[in-house]
Amino acid sequence: MLLAAEAVGLAAIWRSGWITFEPEITAFFGLSTRARMLGFIYIGYPAMEPPARRRRPLDQVTTWMGEG
Repeated sequence: MLLAAEAVGLAAIWRSGWITFEPEITAFFGLSTRARMLGFIYIGYPAMEPPARRRRPLDQVTTWMGEG
């Protein structure tokens, strides 16, 4: 969901916290008492352009395990 939102020019963020554990939230969404809310995805139009990021080469941030 987050990547799809970004692909069409939207901003998105996943948040969790105390609100996800409230019984009223479970009831609002019609979830069973056994269900657990994990979080919310907020989607909207970004207020600014994200800053450019300098990425390090893949071999500097990857450790291959197993064959080799």
